[in-house]
Amino acid sequence: MMILGLNKEDLRLVVNTFKLNTRDRYLGSAIGILWAILHPLLLLGMYTFIFGFVFKSKLPGSETSLTYVIWLISGLAPWIAMAEGLTNSTNSVVGSASLLKNIVFKSEILPIAASVSGIFSMFIGLFLLIILLLIEGTGLSGYLFWLVILIPLQMLFLIGAGFFLSAINVFFRDLIQILSTALMFFLFFTPIFYTVAQMPVRIQPIMQQVTFFNPVYQIVESFRRALVYKQSPDINGLLYFTAVTLILWLVGLKFFRKLKGYFESVL
Repeated sequence: MMILGLNKEDLRLVVNTFKLNTRDRYLGSAIGILWAILHPLLLLGMYTFIFGFVFKSKLPGSETSLTYVIWLISGLAPWIAMAEGLTNSTNSVVGSASLLKNIVFKSEILPIAASVSGIFSMFIGLFLLIILLLIEGTGLSGYLFWLVILIPLQMLFLIGAGFFLSAINVFFRDLIQILSTALMFFLFFTPIFYTVAQMPVRIQPIMQQVTFFNPVYQIVESFRRALVYKQSPDINGLLYFTAVTLILWLVGLKFFRKLKGYFESVL
């Protein structure tokens, strides 16, 4: 049985490669796998401290910084997973050059396993968010079950992008430097630290149109609606993100398979 171009054995290899990558990433460090927990906590703590307590940012209509902190983490958790997944998938093929030259297997496994590497960070962020929601007193709601759809959908999006990025990076090694700049651009120009309503009135109508077509915004806003606003995600936005994800996966997989025959001669 094939699922989006992969059979059961391929999926098993993805899981094993993911476990291997996770183990190797922290191998030799003093505290090992604990870094998988500390890294996202430190990032979330840094942004929370800067924007929630130094700049004392607040959401329109709210009276406390805690409300803003909860809102901020609900957007940062999926963003960190996205940035980590894209970065790791871009380097996945180049970083496994010796493996590709010595072992025969489907190289598509590499960007898939690397793309979902940020899921640990996202779960840590979501766990922290749930604790803060309980402390604030707003609690949880049934809309939390939207995460069952949103998390796999986000992972599929990252995998589709990973096919493109990992293949291109084999031939154009500057891509990883460009990607780091692009991620910083998206972080600050996507409403993650601020809302569209906090932008200058003149450009709000333009930004509302621009953000709709920004897949990063769509997934971040969907998480926020389910977790913080206790609403269903915007259906039009979610359908758009789903369509982009499926196209990205199918076209990206075809693109990767078209180029992978040339990998060994370049690596």
